[in-house]
Amino acid sequence: MLSFALFGMLPLNIFISFDDYQGSVPYEIAMGLVLLASLWLYLRTTQLWRRLIVLAVGMVLAMAIEAIGKWILIPSQVWGGFEWHTIEQSQQVIVSGTIQTWFWVIVAVLLPALIGWLLRLKQFNSAAPSPNK
Repeated sequence: MLSFALFGMLPLNIFISFDDYQGSVPYEIAMGLVLLASLWLYLRTTQLWRRLIVLAVGMVLAMAIEAIGKWILIPSQVWGGFEWHTIEQSQQVIVSGTIQTWFWVIVAVLLPALIGWLLRLKQFNSAAPSPNK
């Protein structure tokens, strides 16, 4: 459930990640639809490992849309601060930041479920009768 709650915070990530971008609405909508589809599949799936796969795939697709959207939108942006970079360098810096964020989001969302699964596995193994008895 903690993984699901952390997954639920991703719409905030969408809002923050495209904060200063002009023309980002189609990418924000696409990311939101991907997350909604992941939510729907998560609620329809009963097995824990399938639920985790659904969450992970949804996050990967949403972050891919974000990275592609930023790559496409950067040349048309008019904010300052990147004058010392070429457009290609700006694209690389911003998209690599998105990839790093994706990695930490995946870790934060999937780690509680993985820890819970390992704890249940340990309890199951310790509760199993020993073959020596």
